[in-house]
This record gives sequence, structure tokens and C-alpha cells, in this order.
Amino acid sequence: MLAGALPVYQIQFFIKSDKATDALLARTMHRKGSVYWEGEHLAEELNNDKELLDMLKKVIREEGDIFIDPVDNGVRIYGRWRPEYAIRISRDAIEAYNRIAKHVKNHLH
Repeated sequence: MLAGALPVYQIQFFIKSDKATDALLARTMHRKGSVYWEGEHLAEELNNDKELLDMLKKVIREEGDIFIDPVDNGVRIYGRWRPEYAIRISRDAIEAYNRIAKHVKNHLH
């Protein structure tokens, strides 16, 4: 067994802002073919976006649950960790992340 870091990576999307708050904390949950968001105000808005929820049903298997976390100088949006040989992202996933980012930006302004 080799000592050291495992070759796993995470694709993250970052929205720079000094207005990030815990109200922007959210994550997806999925059960029996349905997808929904848990969290504060942002999660409610994301749950009302039926087109986004349909998009997420397509990408949740490859992305795993999606998380939205406020950080010191912005907000990050990310999915699961992946081994280095599996670093890829589908066009559908990028569209879903972009749509999520638009909702986050609306809360930042």
C-alpha cells in the first residue's frame, strides 16, 4: 500500500461575492426517482424551478448530490469526488450547474 494522497478530484463552481450568507446553504436529496433541495430560502426557490429539477433527474447519477456552500469570499457549488480517471462532466450537468448559479446570483444581488 502506498502512503499519501489519493488521486481524487472534485469539480467546483465558484461565484465570487462578499454577500454570501448561510441562507445560501443547500443540497440536493434524491429518493425513488425524485430530486429536491434541502436548505433555507435558496432551497425553496430551487424547488420551485421545475425545469431545474427535471435537469437534475438526468444528472444526479453522475454528479451525486449537489451542494451549495457559502465560503469566505463567495459561494461554491459542487458534486461528488471522482477518481482521476473519471474526471468528466456532461453538457447536461454543466447546464444544471449554470442554472443553479443563476439562482445563487439572484440571491447575492
